Amino acid sequence: MFSTDLSFSVSAMIRRFLVVVAILAFAGNAPIAAQDLPVISASYQIENGSRKGWLIVTVEVPKGCHIYALSQEGEPPPTKIKVAESTTFTLLEEFRSDKKPHVVENDPVFGQRVETYEEGKINLLAPIEIVDGNDLKKLLVDLKFHGQVCSDSGCKPLFNKPVEVKFAGFYDPPKDEAPEKDKRL
Repeated sequence: MFSTDLSFSVSAMIRRFLVVVAILAFAGNAPIAAQDLPVISASYQIENGSRKGWLIVTVEVPKGCHIYALSQEGEPPPTKIKVAESTTFTLLEEFRSDKKPHVVENDPVFGQRVETYEEGKINLLAPIEIVDGNDLKKLLVDLKFHGQVCSDSGCKPLFNKPVEVKFAGFYDPPKDEAPEKDKRL
């Protein structure tokens, strides 16, 4: 006799297997053409007078294509940006997108909520801090893109895709608004 936990595990494994089969069947129809691959670039900017800034990964998704959102849960897997640990800088938070994903609450293929970034430019950003003693303009960043690009003709995985990271300059900190006068005076 199986316990409830084991039944759930077997059920989850079967469901995952069926999703993988569906992805492979869909992807096998026709390959993604070279012009349908996203252009991925990366840079970092540092706030003037500071050792803090932003690591920015820009993904240009071709017309008629999409990638899965950073916030995608379950299958298909989300897009991920992997940054190797470094002695020269610290990643202060996880990456986030500058755009909200397109959401399908109950996708007919996957039977669940699916979140994607559709065609166009998406910036994936994470705050960083440079360790004292390091040149702000010459960081070595080991960054890899994990995800897949999909269109009506199929999907192409882009796992462990190295992305060169370039220094993009300094920026001025945001100006604080003038403090409101104390109304008690």
